[in-house]
Amino acid sequence: MTKAAHAVLAEALRLDADARAEVAAELLASLDGPADPDAEAAWAVEIDRRVAAIEAGTSRLEPWEEVKRRIERDPRTVTRAVRTSEPASELATGSKDLVSFRRFPGESGGRKCC
Repeated sequence: MTKAAHAVLAEALRLDADARAEVAAELLASLDGPADPDAEAAWAVEIDRRVAAIEAGTSRLEPWEEVKRRIERDPRTVTRAVRTSEPASELATGSKDLVSFRRFPGESGGRKCC
């Protein structure tokens, strides 16, 4: 680490926890590169797809506690977990009792978002 970087770090460490978290978030965001202009639209499509799958009964749902235990046993066993509720009509209530998960095509890389 350069002297300048060390000085910045020392100064940042004097900040309160909230300010350090903000600085850390901004530093991490600066490493991401430019935002994907299509990301928001792609996420909207993905959310609609997931809600439709839940409403159609084609998503496998299971209690969050079961998924949590499986993740704690071996974090590599779950590729991606998304908290959802049951029934789908309760999605807006914030209930997070069940989890829907699946492996997405091309997940190993190359996807811009979702």
